[in-house]
Amino acid sequence: MDKNKGLFWKSLIGKYIIRYGLLIIVYFLGYQLNLNNNFLSGFILIIAGLTYYFYFSLTGERSFLKFNAVFSGVWLCTIGLAQMRLLEYQVSWIYLTWINVCTAHVLFLIANDLAYKYFPFLERKFNLNKINEKHINIKYEAKPERYFWIATVTAAIGIICFIANVLIKGYIPFFASSSNTNAYVNFYTRFHIFVVASMVSGGLSYYCIKKSHLSAIKRLLLVMYIFVLVFVIPILEVQRGTFITAALILTAAVYLMSNRKFWVLLSCIIVILGVYQFGSSLRGYSDTQLNAYFKPKQIVNEASETSNYKLPAKAAFLYSYLTVSQDNFNSAVEKKTINTWGIWQLKPFNVVLRSKWIDDKLAQAEYYTTLHQVAPYLTTYNLISMAYYDFGLIGVIILTFLWSFAFGLIEAFYSKYKGTFSCVAYGVCLIPVALCFFDSWMSNFTTWLMWGAVFLMFLAGSFTLKKKPQTTNR
Repeated sequence: MDKNKGLFWKSLIGKYIIRYGLLIIVYFLGYQLNLNNNFLSGFILIIAGLTYYFYFSLTGERSFLKFNAVFSGVWLCTIGLAQMRLLEYQVSWIYLTWINVCTAHVLFLIANDLAYKYFPFLERKFNLNKINEKHINIKYEAKPERYFWIATVTAAIGIICFIANVLIKGYIPFFASSSNTNAYVNFYTRFHIFVVASMVSGGLSYYCIKKSHLSAIKRLLLVMYIFVLVFVIPILEVQRGTFITAALILTAAVYLMSNRKFWVLLSCIIVILGVYQFGSSLRGYSDTQLNAYFKPKQIVNEASETSNYKLPAKAAFLYSYLTVSQDNFNSAVEKKTINTWGIWQLKPFNVVLRSKWIDDKLAQAEYYTTLHQVAPYLTTYNLISMAYYDFGLIGVIILTFLWSFAFGLIEAFYSKYKGTFSCVAYGVCLIPVALCFFDSWMSNFTTWLMWGAVFLMFLAGSFTLKKKPQTTNR
């Protein structure tokens, strides 16, 4: 009993004090120091983010793509960068903002832990193999020989829909951006939905290359699918966000099938950043425009009271990309006066439901949120923003917990089975986790669209009709 008590207290100290208690202290220090020394506050938060990233990555089953590690690193580092306040629109955050971002982080970690704990129970309760025991005509069985054709059909749909989009609009944004900075915005049609959905096939294509015994021609085709869907089409559309989401799904597949080497992940990140920077240059913004949009401010040396540093225009663009959603969240917390009662959680599903009532409520909610943005043209919010708009702190608590628990179950499933479609679903989960600083992904149709595409591919690759028993006539 004494030994068990010792193990219990060791586990308690390791998990609850180091993981959660110290994390709360980090946020408290960030808030307190930010009042008088915002650079020190930001520096401590960034160091804490990197520390927590490597702590979670190297604890338990080693992986540099664990959700609790990635979320901790990105969330803390972008909050830390925001505290540097290098742009004119940035202000000191109110205490309620700190409570929300800290609560979201702690709840994310708790839910991830609980997902791993309860995964065995849920796996037994909802085991798909039970389908085969029922007297129905459907059989559950993985069919790896179908995977190449599933990737091919999915890629073909995306490429055909992109061509249709070009024919409808009459131009390609890549070639039109120099004369029209809104070319990429105006390029949207409903065919674009299918182009984005098809990009999940990048992860499946890579899985097939690594795991399937295919001819050289089929492998070459799979490489072409990846190159066209993940790189060529997003660049031609001048859609950096679309590229990053597709690249994260591919990154998950590449990393998870590389014995989880850190240098592989680092190489993928370098490629993503390089293409992102190239995509940014295609927007056609001059340094004068970037300075006008993002307003980098002079950093004054307090000792001499002289200006000694100002972010270059392109650096200000990247810095704002990493921080503006966090600053918009603070503005929302500071200025919000009413709840929107779940309308933002319904938004992604109204693409299918097409409810006029939801459309009207969304129009009101969207107008309401524009009043809180730090600048009219900086329209992005962090992961928890729409949960806060809907239900306040209670919404952040409940919804962050549910999201992280669901992500954790997918992570636990892949960790156990290393399956094809759980690998791709893992990549889709990585989008809201790794880009938690940039968008309210769970109120975004793109995220659910990609999960839906993975689910359809899973159905196509895992279910068949049972053969009817043959009867003999006598």
